[in-house]
Amino acid sequence: MSGRAILGFGACLAMCLFAFFRGKPMPLATLSAMGLGLTAVCLVVGVARAEDGREAWGGSLPASWTVGWFAVALALGGGVGGAYRTSLGVSFFPQTLGWFVVSAALIGATEEWLYRGFIQGSIRDGERLAAVAFAAAGHTAYKCLLFAGRTTGADVHLGYLAAGTFLVGLLLGLLREGSDSVWPPVAAHAAFDVMVYGALDQAPWWVWQ
Repeated sequence: MSGRAILGFGACLAMCLFAFFRGKPMPLATLSAMGLGLTAVCLVVGVARAEDGREAWGGSLPASWTVGWFAVALALGGGVGGAYRTSLGVSFFPQTLGWFVVSAALIGATEEWLYRGFIQGSIRDGERLAAVAFAAAGHTAYKCLLFAGRTTGADVHLGYLAAGTFLVGLLLGLLREGSDSVWPPVAAHAAFDVMVYGALDQAPWWVWQ
């Protein structure tokens, strides 16, 4: 296994550590902070060792069909977000946008830079489809660990969350491979979060707890 791949695996495991112990009482909360710190270390080392820092996290723009890739991305993110809203019995589009809309977009974008950018990119030199699946699985584990064991989110069905996150993660991973850039998945995830959370005037419970 290459050093770059080890950093990708390490970042994935560190994020799971962060998610599982986030919100726990002291001293367990220190393990969450440790996980976030280890993720940052993996990112810094990975970018520093790369010949081109942007290449370490897929930051280059798509080589071709740039407008087309972003159109696909926005349709994917917005469509899935609207479908999710419809499943909750609300309108397809949010009627208003609250102050949380910017934070929602940034949260989604950051997750894509990490999972579809750095983690998927770190192991895609081998089997690219395996890299897509691994990044999707890692993101799914992180999401589920955020909600597991928390009574505040008792209404979250972990099975549906896992299946939905993994399936969408595969689509975002394929979008990253097809465009050869993390920017279209970033746009897709940001569009999804704006659709789902953009109308909120305050952050949902899982952001802080």
